Amino acid sequence: MRSNLFDRSLIERNLVAPGTPFVAHYTSINTLVHFLKPVLDSNGAREGWTSAFASPIQFLNDRQELRLGLATLSRAATGVGVSTAVKGILQELSTSNGDQRSDPFQMSFSGSPDELGQWRGYGKNGYGCSIQTDVSSLHSINAISGCVIYEPVDQDRFAKSVVEGIAELDDPLLIQQYLSAAASFIKHPGFQQDNEYRVIVFPDVSTVQYRAVGDRITQYVELLTDHPLSVRQILIGPAWQLSTLTATEFENHHVVQPIRRLLNAARQESALLMPSSVPYDPE
Repeated sequence: MRSNLFDRSLIERNLVAPGTPFVAHYTSINTLVHFLKPVLDSNGAREGWTSAFASPIQFLNDRQELRLGLATLSRAATGVGVSTAVKGILQELSTSNGDQRSDPFQMSFSGSPDELGQWRGYGKNGYGCSIQTDVSSLHSINAISGCVIYEPVDQDRFAKSVVEGIAELDDPLLIQQYLSAAASFIKHPGFQQDNEYRVIVFPDVSTVQYRAVGDRITQYVELLTDHPLSVRQILIGPAWQLSTLTATEFENHHVVQPIRRLLNAARQESALLMPSSVPYDPE
């Protein structure tokens, strides 16, 4: 858990909005049963998108992205009169695996809900889905959230603002969290098509769990313990070739119908269920 002294606005005030009030998370259709839990009664049961995992940023597809952010912050620090503590922790984070208490756990969304690269990379090569929620509900989570910064000039400006904001701090954990959080929003320009909107948390170490992902073990925490997300729309991936079906054919499709029933069971009847419009056939 972040220090009570942590001010998320120091990070968020220099992060831009995604351009739309909604962002999307690409995933497999199988994952929907973990995101959306049927509501069995009316005795205070939570409705909507009630479960999602956040994982350490070190285990993402760009293995060097945290180091890129820290390098940008280090350059910014050379022109600012920062405390010895800030300088030392920048050096430590850049050359070590950090401290589990300051590891940023993240979940990624995109401002592009129907984008081919996202379908290929994160939507099970087009056989997955894109689930949309509103930015305001994400902002209500006890997290730091905003758009990832790709342009080097914008990254330098952001890093300078953060370093200036923490220049006089001497609390090691607080400094680590600010620097790790800021570094999490700096990413190589080669990933710009992702149009990523990222949510970052610093969990209590006692809440961290472990699971196998492929041939690796990764850590994760439950992100939506207190704040379920709304479900605005689910797009079904282009590999299913559903965009040419009539409305009736689409609703009766063997992939679509169970998703509709799951949405109804989670009391998300108003959520739209649509096919991707991208003309992509992985076969």
